[in-house]
Amino acid sequence: MKTIDNSQIHLHLSSSRGVNELTSGTSFHTFDPNNNQHSRSFKDIEKWHDLIMYPGKTQAFEIKAKSSVVIIPLVGQLKCHFNQQDLEIQVEQILNLCFKEAQELRIENPYQENAINFLFIELKTICAPGHSIVNFKLGHNNLRVIPLKKGKLHIGEFEGRQEDEIYFSEPSDLLIFIVQGVFEVQERLLETRDVLSLTDVSKLEFEALSHNGVILIAEL
Repeated sequence: MKTIDNSQIHLHLSSSRGVNELTSGTSFHTFDPNNNQHSRSFKDIEKWHDLIMYPGKTQAFEIKAKSSVVIIPLVGQLKCHFNQQDLEIQVEQILNLCFKEAQELRIENPYQENAINFLFIELKTICAPGHSIVNFKLGHNNLRVIPLKKGKLHIGEFEGRQEDEIYFSEPSDLLIFIVQGVFEVQERLLETRDVLSLTDVSKLEFEALSHNGVILIAEL
């Protein structure tokens, strides 16, 4: 696989993530400029957290004004409470929320015996207040494109030695998150929960190096 893109690339290994041990579970954060333990930042990202929540627990998040939140269940289902609303989402669903004012958002693990795992992303942006739930089927050897209130996601499951590429109409900033498996992306080796940040990308190339690998590409 030959890459000719001249974008700026930074690899963020899963082993270098910040870790917060909470009463509700464990939070691994690749990006959180407001966290003293881990001050890396990228573009408009306020939080990029990979969370494991213990059975029956609830965790509160203080959301800043003028923010968009994306919640992606990776294992199990969860309940989300905000603005006197209660929502449930599960694997192969994505919740996207927009807030004009700062407020609290609570996420609950409804299981009494099993932990859940989800990705929590908070972005600085101005968008109309509200929420949407997107249903999708995980693409097999191809990517599903999921539009968000800010940007879009590409997600898919790939068998070993399968390749794919994306062309962008104009240079884009990307975050690549390996949900599971091993991939080569822009000639960089990424393993489970590694993140690759790229700026000014015109073409993205990747290849799965393990079976049932799942890759998430956030176009910001």
